[in-house]
Amino acid sequence: MKILVLLNPCSGKMLKTYPKVIARIEAFGQNAGWDLHIKTSESRGHCRKLAIQAAEEKQWDIIASCGGDGTLNEVAGGLVNTSQTFAILPMGTGNGLARHLGIPLNLEKALSVLKDPRIVSIDTGTANGEFFCNAAGMGFDAYVAQEFNAITGRHQWAYIKATLGCLRRYRPRTFYFGKKTPEAREVKGFLFTIANGSQYGMNARIAPGASVQNGKLDVVGVPLGSPWAALPAIVRMFCGTLTKSPKVFFERTESIHISHTGENVFHVDGEVRSYEDEVHFACQPESLKICLPQTERSI
Repeated sequence: MKILVLLNPCSGKMLKTYPKVIARIEAFGQNAGWDLHIKTSESRGHCRKLAIQAAEEKQWDIIASCGGDGTLNEVAGGLVNTSQTFAILPMGTGNGLARHLGIPLNLEKALSVLKDPRIVSIDTGTANGEFFCNAAGMGFDAYVAQEFNAITGRHQWAYIKATLGCLRRYRPRTFYFGKKTPEAREVKGFLFTIANGSQYGMNARIAPGASVQNGKLDVVGVPLGSPWAALPAIVRMFCGTLTKSPKVFFERTESIHISHTGENVFHVDGEVRSYEDEVHFACQPESLKICLPQTERSI
């Protein structure tokens, strides 16, 4: 089997240890008898270019991302709507999609999945044409992503610290379904997340009922007046009961247009983007072939 691993040496767990990670992958591949190749990214966006090039070569049985959610976004975004099979080796901080799909977080166990994978097609999404695999959003989560992306040491405690710091500064927005006009339906809120998978990562389940095989996205809005009033919602996320709250907006849809007051930013899998008038979120059904463990787990 011929496997290409695209690795981001700056991902959460690999900032200082990526040579050891490469050695572990190479040793596993050699023992498995694979024709395994590893390429490392040199800059933001480089994994996307490497993935596109590799898909065009049509010589790989599997192309895997090794890194965090940003690396996953880059690699999967280069393979979406192709016949190429994708795999996840989760080495990031949150690993939201890997957790949703039941992919082991241990490197060797994740590599073991590739020995006899269950290959399925899953949905992905776009936000103003920008690809996302797990979740996109506006409001507080985009604000946190902007803060977190500026941090050098991107690990779990850094994310928690960034989140708490943002809670002190962030003020709720008015969200509009469509452009900011008097006729638009509006909700004053804390955040709106457009979820393909069920969680941000670290088992914070923003959309516990989400499926990557139903052809739709889960739109979850937390309409709170005070940032610190978000704490009960955070508890509900980790308990998997957020969308059961009558105060939380929930809608399942194929596409939706949203804009908001304040800074015009949104995120795709934690990567921050800007917009002018509104953001159009849309589902791309069955657009990515991916390796999963051999279980009947519902995804």
